[in-house]
Amino acid sequence: MAFIPFFNIRDENEDIIEHDSYDVYVNDDFVGRKVLYSESEDITNISDYLSSNGYGDFTYTEEGNKFIIEDYDEEEAGKMKNQLETYLNIR
Repeated sequence: MAFIPFFNIRDENEDIIEHDSYDVYVNDDFVGRKVLYSESEDITNISDYLSSNGYGDFTYTEEGNKFIIEDYDEEEAGKMKNQLETYLNIR
C-alpha cells in the first residue's frame, strides 16, 4: 500500500473577512477606530450618534480611512471625545 501525502492547499486568508475601518479623530486627537461590520453601516452613523446625544455644533470630513470631527467648543469637544471612546470600545 502506497502512502500518498495530503497537502492542505488553501489560501491562508480564506477565512478572514475584511471590514472597512476608520480612524476617528476629534479636533486632531485620535479617539478610536470604527469598524463597519455590515453593509448597512456607514461611518456617518457616528455623526447621527453624536447628534442624538445632544452634540450639534460640529462638522466632519472623511479623508481616506480617517473620520475627522471638528468642534470649536473645546469643553464640548472634550466631552465628545470621552463619549466616543466609550462608543467605539463597545461597538
